[in-house]
Amino acid sequence: MKVPVTITLALLAAACLTPTKEPAPKPRKKVAANAEAEELRNMIRRLSSAINASNETRYAALFTGDGVLMPYNAPQVAGQDNIRAWAHDMFNRFNFAETMLPPEEIEVAGHLAFVRGSYTQTVTPKGGGEQVQLAGKYLVVFERQPEGTWKLAQAIWNPNNPPQAGVR
Repeated sequence: MKVPVTITLALLAAACLTPTKEPAPKPRKKVAANAEAEELRNMIRRLSSAINASNETRYAALFTGDGVLMPYNAPQVAGQDNIRAWAHDMFNRFNFAETMLPPEEIEVAGHLAFVRGSYTQTVTPKGGGEQVQLAGKYLVVFERQPEGTWKLAQAIWNPNNPPQAGVR
C-alpha cells in the first residue's frame, strides 16, 4: 500500500516538531570544603553572632567601607557608617535571637566570593508585642581585602513569609 507523499511529509514534520526532553538542570554547587570556604563560613558565623548580640559595631565592621545592605522591603543602605546606623536602629527596636545562617552554596572567584543560604531567627519587639519566628533566604557577596581577609560588600535577604511591620 502506497502512502501519499503529503501524509508522509506531514508525519515527518510532526516528528520534527515533537519537543525533545531537555536534560535536567545541573544541581547547584554545594558548600565547598576548602580553606577559603571555611573563612567565609567563619564570616557568616560572625555575622550571626553580631546579630544575636545586637552589636551594631561588630555588625558594621564585617562590611567594606562602601558595602551595601539591601534589607527586605526597605531602601538600600550604603557605606559602613550608614550600615552601623541602620543596625543601631534595628537593634534598639528588636531583640534578635537564635539567628542561624547556614550556607547552602559558597563560590570563590578571585577577589570576590558569594555565599547563598537560608536563615531562621527569633525576633521580639522591644516595645511590646509577640515574638516572631522568621525564615528566609540570603545572598551575600564578599570582597577580599588587600591583607587577604574577607569583608561583606553586598548583602540581601528576603523572608519566606512577610514579617510583621517594622521587622526587616
